[in-house]
Amino acid sequence: MLFPVTYDERPPVQRRARLNRPSPSPRRRFLKRVLLFALLHYLVVLGLTGLIFLASHLPPKVIGLDPIIEGLVAAENVLLAARKALLWLWPWETTPAGLGLALTLINSLVWGLVLAAGKGFWRKATT
Repeated sequence: MLFPVTYDERPPVQRRARLNRPSPSPRRRFLKRVLLFALLHYLVVLGLTGLIFLASHLPPKVIGLDPIIEGLVAAENVLLAARKALLWLWPWETTPAGLGLALTLINSLVWGLVLAAGKGFWRKATT
């Protein structure tokens, strides 16, 4: 054979070093899952808000989307429940400039924590 085919062309020392790496700690994996689920939650909320905006701006004479809009708003209310509960703690008319952003981040992190914990419990229950 003129050209031998190898799976990994790195020297054997580098292959062994890759295999001997310790696996990440469970806390670090859990934190990564929380952040991933928080990001996914934020993207879902943004997409849902965009769908509500799009559906509410279509002329009602062309197509009646009221039941769909009401369903989307109900889903959005569930996903933003933590944010609305925290906003309820600040009942004054004026809110600080960064409060909306902070509450959005906290809301997504709370949902990320809930989803990551739920995934962990589900994995333990099914194995």
